[in-house]
Amino acid sequence: CYADHGQYHAPSSLMPPEMAVNIVERCLTFYPLIRSLQFFGGEPLLNPDAIEAVCEHLTQRFGQRRPKLVATTNGTILDDRIADLLAKYEIGLTISIDGPREIHDRLRPTRSMRSSHDLVTRNVAAFRKLGIEVDVECTYTSAHVRSGVSVIDLMGYFHDELDIGVPHIAW
Repeated sequence: CYADHGQYHAPSSLMPPEMAVNIVERCLTFYPLIRSLQFFGGEPLLNPDAIEAVCEHLTQRFGQRRPKLVATTNGTILDDRIADLLAKYEIGLTISIDGPREIHDRLRPTRSMRSSHDLVTRNVAAFRKLGIEVDVECTYTSAHVRSGVSVIDLMGYFHDELDIGVPHIAW
């Protein structure tokens, strides 16, 4: 969803697991007291091998004192491997959802032009059922303004529809 639909103006690729571990280890040399680590960029859940390698490395290095883990995701990917990975390493999720179906689907259509909103809201319920911590992040745009959807409307939607008390709404 960021920078050229997650391509970052480069060919589509996945970071190799060894590179992900090396980057984390390099960061830890500069910032040894990291309390949380966020998987981000394009769609991190497309690369479970890298996530698993980093989680395993951090678990071996820190044990129970491992940094908190969070992935920022569009919320459309959920299969057995992802569910197991998230549960095993207690990875929380920040799910990008821009509000009610008509707004969200306009801003985040699937490649097949099907409703991503329906899939995301279904997966939010499934993630919660698995005991995975879920937060949401909404990008407030001119599409909201043109549709007459206010920030207050969004707060009501997230509370009533997704049981999110404190959504993050970015301008």
